[in-house]
Parts: sequence; C-alpha cells; structure tokens
Amino acid sequence: ERKVIAAYVSDKDGNKVESGSFVTLELEVDPRISLGATIAFNGRVNVRVDSLYTITQLKPLSCGNTTLENMIFDELDYNKTLLADEFVTGASVYEGISLSYAAYEPEANGKKRPLLIWLHGGGEGGTDPIIAVSGNKVVNLISDKIQSYFEGCYVLGPQCPTMWMDDGTEKYTTDGRTIYVEPLKALIDEYIGAHDDIDRDRIYIGGCSNGGFMTMKMIIAYPRMFAAAYPICEALEDRFITQDDINNIKNIPIWFIHAENDPIVKIEPHPDATYHRLISAGAPNVHYTRLKSVIDKTGNYRNEDGTPYEYNGHFSWIPALNDECDLDFNNEAVIHKGKKVSLFEWISLQ
Repeated sequence: ERKVIAAYVSDKDGNKVESGSFVTLELEVDPRISLGATIAFNGRVNVRVDSLYTITQLKPLSCGNTTLENMIFDELDYNKTLLADEFVTGASVYEGISLSYAAYEPEANGKKRPLLIWLHGGGEGGTDPIIAVSGNKVVNLISDKIQSYFEGCYVLGPQCPTMWMDDGTEKYTTDGRTIYVEPLKALIDEYIGAHDDIDRDRIYIGGCSNGGFMTMKMIIAYPRMFAAAYPICEALEDRFITQDDINNIKNIPIWFIHAENDPIVKIEPHPDATYHRLISAGAPNVHYTRLKSVIDKTGNYRNEDGTPYEYNGHFSWIPALNDECDLDFNNEAVIHKGKKVSLFEWISLQ
C-alpha cells in the first residue's frame, strides 16, 4: 500500500479547486520507498515500470442528497509525467553506431539560444531516451529556475545503447577508450544543424559517472567546441589523461562535483588528481565542489532521529541537478564578477 498524504477536489491537471469533477490524491514519496517508482533498475539498466493502482473508498462520502460508498477505481486512462513529457525524441547513426536522444526545445523568441547537454550514467543506457533524462532529475534543467539563468535554453540528452565507457566489447574500458566519441560528436552536430537558433558559442556539456567520463573525453577530443563543462562523479581515471590533454583543456571553464565517500568512483584518482593538474597548468576558470557526503537538503527526507537523509556517496548528481552546488575546493563560495553563483548560474555566464 502507498500512503495518501493529501486528497482534494481539483481540475483535470491536479490544481486544487472549490468544486469540480476530479479528485487528486497526493502519495508519499521517499528515496527509501521503491513502490510507485515509474523507473526501476533491472540489474543492468533502468527501465520504465507500468504501475497498476486500485483505489478503494473506505468511508461513506456525502454528496448533496446522495451518499457515495464502497467505490473502487482500478482502471487506468493514461499516465502523465511532469516535465519529461515536454521532451521530444530522435536518433542519429554514425558508421553503424546508433545513438538516441531526448531534447527540450524552448519557445522561439527570435534570439540565439544556448545548448545544455546532459550525458547519462551507466544505468540509463539503452534505446529509450526518455530514461536518459528521467532516470535522474535531469528534467530539472527545464524548470523555470534553471531556464531563467539562460533566458531559455535547449537541453539535449543523448543516449548510447550500452554505456559511454564501452571500449567496443560492450564491457567497461580498462584503458580510457570509448567507441562513442565520434558518434556523439556527429549527433550533437546534427542537432545543432537542425536548429538555426542554437548559439554555437554557448554549447555546454556535462553528465554523471559514465556521463562524466564522456564529458571529459569530449572536451579532450574537441576542446574548442564547448563553452563550459560540468563533470559530476566523473569516471575517467587521471592516468589516462596526458599532459597535452591537460594543456588543451585548461582554458575551458570546468566545474567538477564529487563526494569524498563515493564508493563507486573513487575521488582521488579521478577529479582530485585532474583538478590539481589543471590548477598547476594555470587553468584560470576551474572549480571543484568536493562534497563530504550527499545529504538531502530539501528537508523532505529525514531519519528517525530527525537528521537529514544521506544518499549513496556516488549520487552527487542529486545536489548538482538540484542546483545546490555553490562552493569551491576551498569550501568558499564560487564568485563571478563579485556575485556568488550556483553551478547552473555559473554555466549560463560562460
């Protein structure tokens, strides 16, 4: 059973009204409760889940001169996924390798718009690109708050059929190679070419874990293409990055995000090492939010003792996508032109 936390008369979109012919039920959600999730991990990747609900009336309800009782609702008309439904999907093929994508297109206003690219983690590969933008809270990139930083921006979520760290054997790379660099570049080029109002000087790229790995591979391969990068819990080992690579990317604005207690991608041989090499090379605009752990900051999820819920240390994409990251490596605020800025506000200014 799922816990009902609120019930009220509403319009068809769930907005509360004084009278109407719809009833909205708000159900409890919690990172510790999997029941009701629309996406689930099948042991390899995340897949969509069809939910079947039975709503049973337990107490009589007076409605004018009529008493309603013993009603059961168990037929589903349709599902609506907020924000994710605003993405369109497509695909690109390069030398036999097919990549799909989900994309958000802002309303045209006669101005050039930036493009914000998100590269998914290892669990969001496959052929259903909506998974690539809804397996984690990527849909927040089209929220009013983040869109306002950019005055409206395109959001592109490419999806590979396996994982970005695939070296061609459908297994994780052991030497930093991936088969997807050129196919991903082709997809991005095709998408930009199909949208004349995308500002080619404001292409931003980032992603988490596998997607952080791919972010690093893309800026290394095409250092002049991207206006900024935001690798999160990135999985490209520093030993696979040459000094020439460091010199080529040192002038790209980059903001790393990683948790010290990440059990999947160890912090020291990944962003720690690469960040310090970039700083030593004279990188003028590189930031690094080095989290102690990943703690819920919404106030919605707490432990029995009242302390905030703590996520797996690998999940540093949660504060990143919530736009909660605003501290640098020295634990001081990131400042741009005298103003404290958060991750996506900073990206919009590059």
